[in-house]
Amino acid sequence: MHIGNRLKSIDNNKLDWATAEACALVSLNMQGFNTRIIGEDVERGTFNQRHMVFHDQKDFGRTFTPL
Repeated sequence: MHIGNRLKSIDNNKLDWATAEACALVSLNMQGFNTRIIGEDVERGTFNQRHMVFHDQKDFGRTFTPL
């Protein structure tokens, strides 16, 4: 659901700050620049734009990092 809502926003040419930040990081990576996000908020997601690690709710312990 989270990803689906983000994709709908992108399709409608509307980006929130969190999506724009993620796109900027991916863009830099694709151009060959290294980026690093540090701190516990990267995985824990205290700030919604810091959800860079997704946890599978059905397969406990399985994670996905989209960057």
